[in-house]
Amino acid sequence: GIPFVITGISPEVFPADTVSHDNHTGIRSALLYLHGLGHTRIGYLRSLSMAPGEDRQHAWEYEMFRQHLTAGEFLDISKTTDFSDSGSMLGQLHEWLEHGFPEATAFLCDNDSLAAAFMRALRDKGLIPGRDISVIGFDDMPFSALLEPPLTTVRTCEPELGAAAVALLLRRMEQPGLFHCHIKVGTALVERASVCRISGPAL
Repeated sequence: GIPFVITGISPEVFPADTVSHDNHTGIRSALLYLHGLGHTRIGYLRSLSMAPGEDRQHAWEYEMFRQHLTAGEFLDISKTTDFSDSGSMLGQLHEWLEHGFPEATAFLCDNDSLAAAFMRALRDKGLIPGRDISVIGFDDMPFSALLEPPLTTVRTCEPELGAAAVALLLRRMEQPGLFHCHIKVGTALVERASVCRISGPAL
């Protein structure tokens, strides 16, 4: 058959050569960072469907349990909106916040677009992101540093993902009989101003 490599899907989902971001390590680093600043009740917002959304949500659930933290509010809009539709995303966040302010002191969002919409929704309710509620995104999109406050996020590296996929494809073409190979590309936490200590000023 024609050699190919799947990107963005974990090996449990598709039996083939795969390259994906290390979502679990990224989520864990964000949670440990929040915990180190005194946050013990941490919520989670999801807007990504399929494998990336599932990987990041499951990592949050597992690491919350592993670190003995209290799960805060959880909202999943992945089935009712496209994460690229900011208007729909903001509308659902507004509707969710109508039920009352969150008890969680911090939230992880599974991508930066959702984090930006959430910070906007918080401001519309009179809350200040990075002071009243801490927010962390995922992917480190170019706009994340331009938000107010600048967004703390987990950086993923698309060029490295692409390079790893090409290398894996060449390997498959040269040696088609090898076992499937699964590569996870690392992530890095980018600390900005959307996170605060539980009893101190915003960082």
